[in-house]
Amino acid sequence: MNVFKRLGLMLAVSMVMVNAIAQDGAIELDIDGPVAKAAADPAQRAAIESECIAALGSDKPWHDRYRAVRILSVIGTQQSIAPLAVLLLDERTSHLARTALEVMPFAEVDQLFRDSMEAAPRKVKLGLISAMAARKDKSAVAVLEALIQAGDKQMLDHIAQALARIGGEESGRVLNALLTAGDVHVEAMAAEASLLLADGLVAEGRGDEAADRYQKFLEPEQPDHIRAGALTGLLRALPAQATEALMQAIKSDDPLLRDTAIAAVATLPGTGMSARVISEFPSLAPAVQLPLMESLSRREEAMAPAFLYGLLKDEREDMRVAALKAIAGQGDVNAIPPVGDLLAAAQGREEKQSAIETLRRLKGEDIDGALLQYMTAAPAPQRPDLIEALVQRRAPGVVEALFAQTAEEAVRPAAFNGLARLAGAGDVDALLNALVALAGEAGRPEAEGAVIAVVREAGLKEGALTIDKALYGELPGGEFKDVTGKVREQLKEGALSIKASNDLFGDAAPGKVKRLQIEYTLNGAAEKRTVPENGMLNIVSQTITPELIAKLTRPLDDPAVSDEARASLFRILSRLGGNDAYAAVKAHLNSETPQLRDAAVRAAGAWPEPVAAADLAEVFATTPDGGHRGLALRGCVRLLRLNALSSEETSGLYGRLMTAATSAEERKLVLSGLAEFTAPEAVALVHPCLNDDAVKEEAALALEALKARLGEEAYNNAVAAAAAAPAAASEPAGGDTFVSIFNGADLQGWSGDAALWRVEEGAIVGETRAEPKLDYNTFLVWEGGQPADFTIKFLYKLESEWANSGLQFRSEVFEPYRVRGYQADIAQEDWITGICYEEGGRGIVARRGQKTVFDAEGKAETTSFAEENALKDYIYTDNWNEYEVQVKGNRFYGRINGHKMHEVIDDSPQARKSGSIAFQLHAGPPMKIRIKDILLKTEKAAE
Repeated sequence: MNVFKRLGLMLAVSMVMVNAIAQDGAIELDIDGPVAKAAADPAQRAAIESECIAALGSDKPWHDRYRAVRILSVIGTQQSIAPLAVLLLDERTSHLARTALEVMPFAEVDQLFRDSMEAAPRKVKLGLISAMAARKDKSAVAVLEALIQAGDKQMLDHIAQALARIGGEESGRVLNALLTAGDVHVEAMAAEASLLLADGLVAEGRGDEAADRYQKFLEPEQPDHIRAGALTGLLRALPAQATEALMQAIKSDDPLLRDTAIAAVATLPGTGMSARVISEFPSLAPAVQLPLMESLSRREEAMAPAFLYGLLKDEREDMRVAALKAIAGQGDVNAIPPVGDLLAAAQGREEKQSAIETLRRLKGEDIDGALLQYMTAAPAPQRPDLIEALVQRRAPGVVEALFAQTAEEAVRPAAFNGLARLAGAGDVDALLNALVALAGEAGRPEAEGAVIAVVREAGLKEGALTIDKALYGELPGGEFKDVTGKVREQLKEGALSIKASNDLFGDAAPGKVKRLQIEYTLNGAAEKRTVPENGMLNIVSQTITPELIAKLTRPLDDPAVSDEARASLFRILSRLGGNDAYAAVKAHLNSETPQLRDAAVRAAGAWPEPVAAADLAEVFATTPDGGHRGLALRGCVRLLRLNALSSEETSGLYGRLMTAATSAEERKLVLSGLAEFTAPEAVALVHPCLNDDAVKEEAALALEALKARLGEEAYNNAVAAAAAAPAAASEPAGGDTFVSIFNGADLQGWSGDAALWRVEEGAIVGETRAEPKLDYNTFLVWEGGQPADFTIKFLYKLESEWANSGLQFRSEVFEPYRVRGYQADIAQEDWITGICYEEGGRGIVARRGQKTVFDAEGKAETTSFAEENALKDYIYTDNWNEYEVQVKGNRFYGRINGHKMHEVIDDSPQARKSGSIAFQLHAGPPMKIRIKDILLKTEKAAE
């Protein structure tokens, strides 16, 4: 055996030991150099071998000895055997000796291993058995047989496995004897080893001998895994007879052999098997057909198209799905009509998705054109799913076809969704024209989403943005870290804004107030922006060029453009952000056209950057419109929470909001923002509210948060200054009758992603699709206030196979359309509906049928008042349900269809006293929910 072959064997044997030596990074083993020298020069080889033998002495460091055996395993001659034998019987060094000896091609090594067995300690014996097996020493069989002792299961297992690897008649004889040992464990080990021995016979081309050995393990008394292995091996051993043997097993009454044979269909080599199985397929039992079809679909052998297309009409959905999977890998252009017909008739989500996936995977140069033609000729209700397949294929010509499809109302949403994924920068004008030309609301959210996606892509493509430097820490002058790479990574992954947080960058200056500073180059101009800790910095919006913004804003002043189209443009601008875009929105905040004014206020309220904060404060203070007032307040507080403005600007705006607030709910919202404003001015604004009975609890909580942020000394100084000022007085707000907070016609008074929420037939519809996939849960937020004590009732119905939603209450809006707080849960999973969950907080608060009490330290005690599954019977899975949530003081409960589902008493520090109301769409598979008849009754705060 030459040096290089032995080198490969040596590497396989010694990989485990490499890890041990590699743990000491200071030690570098030079192995390749000596091996290369030995291979090039026989004289060098002898010298190196002698050097390595000398290094085996017990006085040498372990790593020197390890290096020596590694080299000897490649270059060693018979001269190395005796020195290595000295190490062989010592448990501490036996593995070193075997590392070198096991790959040496000398009969003397085999003899050494056999002779050493009797005197070897037990642990060394186990290693020698493995070495004999690796060398396939047939003369070792007698030695191994002599070691067999009843009761030593570990030794028996090593011996059985070694005999299997060595192979031969003598090994077979010993294993046969173990098969009748009378010990179930020993017989099972012998059976497994016998199968391995037979596998070796197959590898040697001795299939007939292997088949005889496999055959005796097919009997029912054998363990299941032995029988399964025997049948699989038998089929490989006799390839000429495998197909018929396989069919016999498939048609047998033996479930194990039948299932094993079905599984083997997928992997057994040879041709003609699929045709043979298909010929018997109609006569097989239905319970056999489905797994057999799934196995056939994984087999790399073509099936007759007529057979597959026929299965698409099978009455079993599972069978149709299995046929689709096979067609996906084997079908051609002729598969489009039958798969398209199935897609049109599909009812279940899995079947529909499987059909779309099949159309996506079809191969052939003519597939795209034929599928495009098939889509345009199909009835309108069928086209959305066909469009999805074309979009996933990114078929040539599909963008032009999608623009044509936007003219048809039933197809419009799917067409615009496809354009959002495929249209490019050159399609901006065409998309805007299609949006402006829209009549009605069908497809409008999808059209807006398409414009946003394409404009963002165009901005990133046309606007040259380079992050030059990013620093996070106590800036300037204090500890900081360079986070340039992290910021670049975030933008590369599609982030639209960067949050200055320890979660993202790590705590660069523990206990200090930190800032994020980013220096970047945009279109050749150097820029620098800074935000405080927990602030949001939006850079991507600045990449959208003035030319693109001009295209979006130009129709706003065109009298021929409908109010609906202009409202769409305002929503688009609010999603894109940027100073240029906001200038267009600001110009219409006081528009004399009610529809434009409403759209502008809504856009400003959802603006992603603080440029809108001052205008929102002005709207809140001056508008007589209650809906606009709520929008402006929530939007302004949200933007101030970004901490992107100076302390002077932030405190001035909070002061304006507090002065203009006329209800306890409004003041509570302002207080929730002030609690996150790290400045002494925040204390001055919050402290007077301690004298307001309606909000004093919220004021106290805000002051606690400010104390933690400012530090005790700065906080005490601010309190002392605030205490000298006169306290403000206020009156609580409340009501004692139910009022509707949804008008049944549109989403006025609610804020959410227009691509996901709409109104149909008097109900709010929340719906997600497979694409674009939600990255996080999103919410439809009521803009009418943040009630503390109230009762809310509504009807809901789930209309998808998977769904997860719920009513948020006493919740906090921390990003556009994202909230955290209590939730009365709704889902298709039957254990979820009726639980109380804390979104972004403690998770499950109370399961269905449970009452949970949190004490002042936050410890929870849970008791059951009803059986969880019994309450499930009162929840309708496919009809309208009435959900009622009552919240008063520290106590709240939820009822569904008149039956109490959960109850919570929360006296913990985490308890929420008031907050927003919202409905959830959970990230995950596509889902759909309908909500209507939403009634709210607010009450004065409980004592």
